[in-house]
Amino acid sequence: MARRRRRGANRSRVDARRRRRHRASQGRVGARRRAGGGGASRRVGIPPAAGWVRFWRSASWAEPAAAGAKEIGIEADSINDAAEEIIGFLKGPNTGDVIYFHGWDGLGASAVLRAVVERLTRPSSASASTAEGQGGGTRMEEVGVDKVIHIDCSEWRNMRALQRAIAEELKLPQRVFAIFDEQDEEDDYNGVEQGSRGVIPSVKEALYNELSSCRFLVVFHNGSCSYIDLWECGVPITGFMNKKVLWTTSQGRFHIRPEQGMTEESAGSSDVAIHMEADLDDKAIALDFLRRLLHIEAEEVAGLCPGHKNSMSPKVVLGCLLYRALRHEEYGIDWATHAANYWVCDGGILPVSGEDVIINGGASAWDTCDALHRNMNLEFDKGDAECLSEILLLSGEEWRRTSNRWVSATHQKFETEISVPPQATSFFYTATGRASASTTDDGKNAAVVATVMLKLEDSMFGHSDDGSNLQVLHLCYCTFSFSSPPFRRCRKLRFLLLHHCKNKDGAPVAAAAETSAANQDHLGSSAACCFQKSLWVLELSHTEWHWLLSEETLAQMDELRELHLKGVGFIKRLTNKCYGKNSQSSTLLLPNLTKLRLILETGVEDDIDEVDLSCSSILNTIQIINNAATSTKVERISLRGCTQMKNLHLMGPFLEVVELDLSGTQIETLDLLTTARDDYMRIRRLFLLGCEKLRAILWPQDKWIDLDVVLIDTTNHAEWSDMEGNSSKHEDHRPRNIICVRDARLFRSLQLVRISVGVCVQISSTRASQGINSSTRGDRGQQLTRRHANLYNTDHGIISTFKKSSEASGMTWWMWPCPRIPTEPEGSHCYIGIQDQPPTELLQQSTIQENRATTLPAFVSWDARTLHLHDSLSITSIPGPIPPTIQSRYYISWPDLMWCRLERCPNMEGSVFTAPPKDWDFYIFIYLETFWASQLPKARYIWDWSETGFRPQYDSFKDLVFLHLDCCPRLVHVLPLYDLNSKGCQSLETLEIVRCGELREVFPSDASESQQQGQPRKFPKLKRVHLYDLPKLQRICGRRMLAPNLETVKVKGCWGLKRLPAVGRRPRPAKEEEEEEEEAQALPEVDCEKDWWDSLEWDGEDAGHLPSHYRKRHSAYYKETRLRSSVLSYVFAYVFVTTVSSSGFQGNGACEPAAFISDFT
Repeated sequence: MARRRRRGANRSRVDARRRRRHRASQGRVGARRRAGGGGASRRVGIPPAAGWVRFWRSASWAEPAAAGAKEIGIEADSINDAAEEIIGFLKGPNTGDVIYFHGWDGLGASAVLRAVVERLTRPSSASASTAEGQGGGTRMEEVGVDKVIHIDCSEWRNMRALQRAIAEELKLPQRVFAIFDEQDEEDDYNGVEQGSRGVIPSVKEALYNELSSCRFLVVFHNGSCSYIDLWECGVPITGFMNKKVLWTTSQGRFHIRPEQGMTEESAGSSDVAIHMEADLDDKAIALDFLRRLLHIEAEEVAGLCPGHKNSMSPKVVLGCLLYRALRHEEYGIDWATHAANYWVCDGGILPVSGEDVIINGGASAWDTCDALHRNMNLEFDKGDAECLSEILLLSGEEWRRTSNRWVSATHQKFETEISVPPQATSFFYTATGRASASTTDDGKNAAVVATVMLKLEDSMFGHSDDGSNLQVLHLCYCTFSFSSPPFRRCRKLRFLLLHHCKNKDGAPVAAAAETSAANQDHLGSSAACCFQKSLWVLELSHTEWHWLLSEETLAQMDELRELHLKGVGFIKRLTNKCYGKNSQSSTLLLPNLTKLRLILETGVEDDIDEVDLSCSSILNTIQIINNAATSTKVERISLRGCTQMKNLHLMGPFLEVVELDLSGTQIETLDLLTTARDDYMRIRRLFLLGCEKLRAILWPQDKWIDLDVVLIDTTNHAEWSDMEGNSSKHEDHRPRNIICVRDARLFRSLQLVRISVGVCVQISSTRASQGINSSTRGDRGQQLTRRHANLYNTDHGIISTFKKSSEASGMTWWMWPCPRIPTEPEGSHCYIGIQDQPPTELLQQSTIQENRATTLPAFVSWDARTLHLHDSLSITSIPGPIPPTIQSRYYISWPDLMWCRLERCPNMEGSVFTAPPKDWDFYIFIYLETFWASQLPKARYIWDWSETGFRPQYDSFKDLVFLHLDCCPRLVHVLPLYDLNSKGCQSLETLEIVRCGELREVFPSDASESQQQGQPRKFPKLKRVHLYDLPKLQRICGRRMLAPNLETVKVKGCWGLKRLPAVGRRPRPAKEEEEEEEEAQALPEVDCEKDWWDSLEWDGEDAGHLPSHYRKRHSAYYKETRLRSSVLSYVFAYVFVTTVSSSGFQGNGACEPAAFISDFT
């Protein structure tokens, strides 16, 4: 029966110390005792043991862990008794807000908390006896709470995952989880690491509102490495209001002796710290108790792997634990990399066959062991390992028989010849250093560690003609004959690791490489059999064995799953392809390869210049780590067609990489943060075609990336997954730069990317079924060229059709076509496609939607010479909100833009172009010649400086020649022309604005009314003006403007406009009739309504502004009733132009659109 040491909620620190001293004097509680310590122990917390077992009571509990935590000791020798004792403690007064539970020195803590939850939430015995139909209560009432919130974050991810687990436990509305999903997606596109994702403020508020009015107990399994304050998640912990937390640390199981610092931090941040003790009679009882605790921990671990129930059991967990405990740090094992490999390949823990690694019809053996590895603590020191192994080995004959198959050796243990026993399935050997005295340069003695190399004899592995049962072989610092390795008869070998092994024959490395064929003959058929079908994992570290990595040998490793290379400098080209002697087609050398790890070391000169693992269909993980002080020589990395590849880890300087091709992979985040050095990165060609799951590219911080070729498509994976051929060939396709994205947020990863100067950019939306179609990838450039040509031909065709029907119908749209795109060199085009998707209803209700404005990549504004943006739902401004980490001049200068056309962008609102900041002192749009905007229903301004107070300098917009706008019903003004911008629009020749119902002024000025009475704003080259259906237009540019070369003015439906530009001409003396007629023909022609002409205001002869300076013409239909420029008229205009533009009309002079137009007229 469990006994509380003191009946009460807690005890004073003085009493705790007195009782511990008293028990120690009675021999009931010992200090930490090493193996060989004497005396049986009755009270375990955990108990000390004799030479057959060493366990301990954590030294951190000898005194209170910290001043703020009260220590409580509770006696119990089972999980159920401990749970009841905890509940009894919670019933008492003054238990504190935060209660830390340590279990039996770290063991069994999570199991006890689960038992507490199960008891508190099930109906109590008193409630079960209530009248039928009245319902029953739970034991929560006994501890004074209304809810028990059980949060298991043993496998720690981040604070947001913890917050979500709380929300799920409380069953919050679905809209809350939509916020989680959307914020996670936002962080994916922002490249935020999983471990750095914090809580969401709006969810924190929702949790607080849910819990503020109720009493609750949070039972929390904390898998992080630190104390977690649940207030940060929105859980209001207040003990006096019965809002409490009972928690334990569960960061990997089998933390038998947590590090003292972590224990102090955990307990010290809590109000109360509870640990368990047990009264045990003798060593047999103590051993059984310890074994049961380990079994309970194993059950906990098995329960944390729900997807592997068919293959996971406590026995499997304990087997893996024992395998680890028998090999401590002396053997130099990389458990983080190879734990699952050892467990699977040995075959004694998870029995699998060479043909099928799927066990019990469930998950694969590797998936099972990976899940196990994530939930276990394998960071043992030598004492921990010895303790665990002794407990298990003394627990039964089965574990002793199992451990006999796992043999480990160091040089000190085997001074004589080593012989691997026939039953061995795993063999580990490492040589250790021996210290010897030496003299340093300053005359002082120093110890030098010399590595001892063990010579392996030919007979050490041979037990029969069929070889041994050996399946895992780990050799460090050994010498043996590379031409006849002693393990050549190990036909069942699955795992081979060779670290710093040398050829005892002493053959030169180069000679060994040149005689690989001779080596093969020397080895014979028996040597090849261990590599042919059985090997699953191979690691070669600082071992120059050329034959092992030759094409002939690799071709025999049909089942090889993982290849690890470290400090191997003799490889020129790392590839997974094998070409026939008389064939250009290739086959995969390692068809079952799933993981490749390549580590380049200092002091080992590597010659690898290319990594080509393309079309390795099941390869999913690649790690290339450069630990050397200098950059690698790798120039090209191609993983094209690796359809299962999710993880690419490039670490260290890769300054020579010119081309990176990940087309057709499943990669989500491409991390290139550490690949540059000293602001230098050479990469010039980037291929990410068919990467549907791509969310972010992490470039070196604050470094501009200059690329020559960019091919990115995340919209149509199926079309690119089976692409063949060398990616470098695609640089000849036109356009050479294509960016098609499923979500415009991917542009955030391209903020630092720049493309060759003078690029022609086209941006539009794509549909889910579109993307870069594989059937057209060869002639994509020709398609885009024809697309551009069709746009201009359509303009000419529509205009010619209008001219034929306008006189009869009164319909007027535009009179002059958009100038053709400037001719650019081949290959300088860039197509950007955005697969727009309307937001869901839940997303529209969330606050995150406000931050989803699209920002185009910096090269669009910095490098673009032409820009054609059309049919986009996601772009709201150009280039969009400026990232705070980037210099804004790269986003808003537009230093090379000459031609810009924007059309059919229904969500572009406010100012079309992002305004520079007030202190901006660079010129903007200095080379812009053509601007065309059509069907922007929400746009209020094309350019607007009022929000930031910016003033353009005098050269801005000096080259603007052609300005056209139509169907922008909410547009207020176009371009402010201030006094500082004295050369603005000095080259303007054509001004055409159609159906912009809210337009008040085309070029607003900052000059006062009195200033406008003086010198007019000059437009020296303006020739053509067309203003149609602008009912609210009051001015073109201020009160007065001068256009001395004006030729044509066409104005209709602009009843608020009262002034025409002055032309600065005065009547001359009477001349001959013929001369007068010629002079009249030279006057600018004004086509307008008669009533409007009669209402115009004139400045008089002195100002050169008289009706006689114009040649007026009144159309016969000027009084015809028409739709005002309203939303209805805009809808009509949008439907008309969209239908004509998408009807396939080629503008070849045919009259197909005429019938369509007549339907509307």
